[in-house]
Amino acid sequence: MAKLKPCPDCGHQVSMKAYTCPSCGRVLKPGMIRRTIRATFYLFAIFYAITAIIYVTTQAGKLPPWMPGYAAGSARIHLTHALSAAILAVVLFIIGWAVGRSRA
Repeated sequence: MAKLKPCPDCGHQVSMKAYTCPSCGRVLKPGMIRRTIRATFYLFAIFYAITAIIYVTTQAGKLPPWMPGYAAGSARIHLTHALSAAILAVVLFIIGWAVGRSRA
């Protein structure tokens, strides 16, 4: 049987493995939620960094059809897309780092 502990807010007996109290909803393990949010930001940042690399390294007419700029065939459009994806990746990395450092 799982070990139980009282909730700090309502006193309801809660499993030691629970993330929130089922009675009042208090977050019992805020670090786990913070790590999940940080990991999500990092995954999106990695996706956009890879997208930027694809735009920089792929010739104009050889992009996958699902990527914006596929039909245009202009090198300028690809550079613009690459820069915007790279900037978005950096911003997401910074937000993920900041979320990981917050103590609230």
